[in-house]
Amino acid sequence: MSSDDEASRAGFTGLEGSAAFDGDGKGLKSADKAYHYIRRVIITGQVAPGTHLTETQLSQDTGLSRTPIRDALRRLRTEGLVVRGPNNGAEVASFTNSDVAVIREIRCRLEGYAAERAATRITPEQIERLESIAADMETVVRVPSIDRIAFADLNVAFHMGLAEASGSSHLVSQIQSVIQLPLILLRRNLWPSEPANERGVWHHREIIEALKIGDAYWVGMQMRAHIASSLRD
Repeated sequence: MSSDDEASRAGFTGLEGSAAFDGDGKGLKSADKAYHYIRRVIITGQVAPGTHLTETQLSQDTGLSRTPIRDALRRLRTEGLVVRGPNNGAEVASFTNSDVAVIREIRCRLEGYAAERAATRITPEQIERLESIAADMETVVRVPSIDRIAFADLNVAFHMGLAEASGSSHLVSQIQSVIQLPLILLRRNLWPSEPANERGVWHHREIIEALKIGDAYWVGMQMRAHIASSLRD
């Protein structure tokens, strides 16, 4: 039995070095501190898929009460990083290759449509924001040892920024529910290669150019191709 399997069966028993949490949560509300902590230990693979998460242990690790922990777990469930476990508990979500394929198709359809809407609705300020995010991603990807969490977070910011430019709160909500999958891939060792990361940034630049001229067809095609190539089985 692997250590991951053992951890999953035993449940989450705390992390050594979790004091690093103290420096990451300055200025945040308790629920936000709990959210960022739990999200990070999931994304970085410090807890395996299927692991039972207990409010008591998380409270001990963060020094927070169980109320913000509960709020954070509820938020992570809406994002698909956590699922309901036995006795209405919480477990780290697991994804199969089939799940990846389905979510890829959902994202192609939703984000392709969102991009088409954004082409005729996006503001100069929103384009400037997307360009800033793309520039930051280019900086991160040039570093020999890429900060995967930083890159993934910037990628989510780009996609959600474009979704918001669609002008549809319904699309934003639906896309938000499936956007976290690339982060999950980090712990499954399916993270794209460096050339793939560079290609993804280039796709973002192409999408921005299509948005600038208001070409809905072009930006929709670019977005679908971008997602299809970045979420391969």
